[in-house]
Amino acid sequence: INTKPGKVRLRVLTLTKGNAKAVFFKALSPDWAVRVTSRLYVDEDRFDYEYTYIILAKASVEYINSLNNVKAVYAQESLAGLSLIPLHGKYETHLTTHTPGPWGHPYFSSQTLKDEFGIEAQGDVMLTRLLLKYADYVHTVSYKHNHLTKLMLPEANPTPLTNGVSFTRWMHDEIRKIYSQKKYEMLVNAKKKAKEDLLKLLNNYKKVNGDFIVVWARRITKYKRPYFITRLIREVGRDLNVTFIVGGIAHPKDPEGIGYMREFNQLQREYKNVVYVYDYNLSNAKYVLSGGDLLLFTPFSSWEACGTSYMKAGINGVPTLSSRDGGALEVIIDGYNGWLFGDDIREFVDIYNSQKAKEIDERDYKEFKSKFLRILEKAESDKDWYNEVIKNAFTSFTSYTNIKRVLDMIY
Repeated sequence: INTKPGKVRLRVLTLTKGNAKAVFFKALSPDWAVRVTSRLYVDEDRFDYEYTYIILAKASVEYINSLNNVKAVYAQESLAGLSLIPLHGKYETHLTTHTPGPWGHPYFSSQTLKDEFGIEAQGDVMLTRLLLKYADYVHTVSYKHNHLTKLMLPEANPTPLTNGVSFTRWMHDEIRKIYSQKKYEMLVNAKKKAKEDLLKLLNNYKKVNGDFIVVWARRITKYKRPYFITRLIREVGRDLNVTFIVGGIAHPKDPEGIGYMREFNQLQREYKNVVYVYDYNLSNAKYVLSGGDLLLFTPFSSWEACGTSYMKAGINGVPTLSSRDGGALEVIIDGYNGWLFGDDIREFVDIYNSQKAKEIDERDYKEFKSKFLRILEKAESDKDWYNEVIKNAFTSFTSYTNIKRVLDMIY
């Protein structure tokens, strides 16, 4: 491929499964191209950042143009969406954004856009806004995300396509059996097997009591509010007959996120009933999310485009206590198949610098803690009631959150 700094030579690698094919590009030369594509999301400077995705875009364009019978090109997020610029007009083009507010949308320098794509602009350019010109269709990943995107980009006309999850990947094997056989009355027994497998996994970290397992596990970053679970554990953790599982990894250049990893590790040392799954990944996440009794989903409202951990839990009959954000608003009915807390914010709040964010946090936490304690108390005193919530979560989530629903809507 040709770029302003020079020609880049790449190897095409493919992985095929069934009718699907995944294509990877490996830069072979020159050295600068090998360097900038050696890893993702950890960039030394702006050049590396911009040219990582220019190489991806231009390689994708070359590959797509070499194929026959291409009808449409779907780009996930704006960095991949750079490929739509030269492809627009030749194929049907779709852009899906997974980012709700202005803080997460990437910017490129106008000089780079001119050098590589012949686009005339001034200053730094928000790629998502630019790509509205090159996308025949724009999609968002939840109804609330769609609303927020229209606020941020009034010129856009997006369509909501709420996320889903793969049942094959995320549903526990025993639970998938009763789901495929429609033997829903066996759910409680199947969940016992899921919990047994989770406890076996936890033995690799720490021996714990598995009576009632509460899970907070996801990518560790400020907007997901890991400080809710750390504060909760410090305030009431020792008083409860509960095992807390905290899991997740922060971005290597996020000092605050790394600080929460250290705090999770410290909590595991201080509290007998806290386990930190420090190597949280695809393999162990399946057991963590399917084997617990309650998932905590705590993003700052208007910062989560959709979220999927509550879906992965719900299809295993694990209810969620969730903030009012993302796709959770579409599937969680408070008190029926899970619980909701906090304000449903429909504006962009600066969580790093504003006093308003601190006030919202305090109000949200108060309701979060109150509901959490009420759920525990009732679950302990009325197991039939909790089993009913479990069944409601299972039936409602399996009917709405299958990734096949999303793919059928798109393709």
